[in-house]
Amino acid sequence: MKIVPTLIILLALAYTPLATGAESEPAWRFGGDLRVAGIWDQRSDRDASRDEITAARVRLRAFAEWTVSDSLSFRARIAGRYGSDQDGADTYFTAAAPTRNGAALGDTTFDEFHLRLAPGGAPWSLRLGRFQSVFVLPTLQGKSLDRNDGPNTDIHWTDGLHWQYQFAEKLTAHAILQHMPDGGPGSTHRAPLDFSSDDSRWGGFFALESRNALGPLIQRAIGLTVYPDSLAVDGLASSRRIGYRALTARATAAWPLGDNGMRLLLGGEIGRAERRVADRSPAAWQTEIDIEGPDRRHSSGIVLGSAGGSWLTSSDFRENDRLFEWRYLWRVRADFSLDARWRWRREIESPASALQQRVDRDVYVRATWKF
Repeated sequence: MKIVPTLIILLALAYTPLATGAESEPAWRFGGDLRVAGIWDQRSDRDASRDEITAARVRLRAFAEWTVSDSLSFRARIAGRYGSDQDGADTYFTAAAPTRNGAALGDTTFDEFHLRLAPGGAPWSLRLGRFQSVFVLPTLQGKSLDRNDGPNTDIHWTDGLHWQYQFAEKLTAHAILQHMPDGGPGSTHRAPLDFSSDDSRWGGFFALESRNALGPLIQRAIGLTVYPDSLAVDGLASSRRIGYRALTARATAAWPLGDNGMRLLLGGEIGRAERRVADRSPAAWQTEIDIEGPDRRHSSGIVLGSAGGSWLTSSDFRENDRLFEWRYLWRVRADFSLDARWRWRREIESPASALQQRVDRDVYVRATWKF
C-alpha cells in the first residue's frame, strides 16, 4: 500500500533536524499538522432512501520553508488525506484536481509549492506557484462563500500568483491570477463550471479587506471572482461557454462579555453570482454567532447559511443548499485542540420527480495537532 511509506516520508520531513547555527534565524524551517476525525454522515435522499456512513478520517500535512534572503523564501508542503472508507490510494503532483472539491480520499500531493517575495519595508508581497487561498470570516468556524482552501480534512490548492498590497496598515488589496487546467483547478468548482475551453485557462480573484478595528467591527471585506468562458450555462453537454462572475461582501464584529476576556462574535457574508444556472438562485449568504471563553480556550458557535443553485465556488457551502451548523472547540494547548460539530443541510429546490427534498446530517469529533 502507498499510505504507509507516504506517512513515513511526511513524518520524516516534519522532524528533519535544523542544520543551522543558533546565532541567526534558521535558513530552513519544518513543521506541519495532523488532524484525526471520526465522522457519522446520514443522507435522506429524494427517493426516500436513507444511507449512512461511519468512518475515520486523517489528514497529515508537513512543510519545509527555506529563507533564501531577507526578502525571498520558498515553501513546499506535502499533504495527504486518508480514511477508513477510501477507495484506493494515489500520489501525484499535477495541476488538475481529481475531483471538483480538490484531492480525493487516499490522495497525497503538494498543496503548497511557491516562492514568496516580500522586500523589507515594502508595502507589497508576491507569492508565485502553488499556495493556499483563504478569505474567511475571522470567527470560530471560519467559513467563506468564495475562497477557503483546505477546510476540515480536505486538500485544495491554488496555482498562479497572489499579489498583496498594504495601504497604511488599514486596508489590504489582493489580486490572484489563477491557472485553470482543462481538468479543473485544485480549488472548489461545482458543475456546470467547466474549463475545457482554451479561453478559460486563467481566472482571477480580487479583494479589499480591513482588519483594523472600527468600533466593534474587526473585519470588512469585499471580493470578486472572475472565471472567463467557464460556465456551461446550457449544460455540460453544450459547447457554449460564458463567463462566471460572483461578488461577495463580509463583515465581523466583536463585543467583550465582562472583564475576564470572554467575547461575543457576530459575522456575516452575502454573495451574488452574475448569472442564473437553470433558473436557480444566484444568491448566497451566511451568518455566524460565537461565544469565546477567557483566553479562547473554550468556544462555541452556530452558523446559518444558504447558497443558491447558481453559487458554484465555495468549499464550505454546496450549491442549492440551506445549512445549520453547531461547533464546540477546546484549545487544550497552543499546539493541540479538540472540537465537535453537528451539521444539517437541506436542498432548496428538488426535481419535480423527487418524493422529498434531500437532507444530510453529519457529526464529527476531531483532534488537531500542530508540530
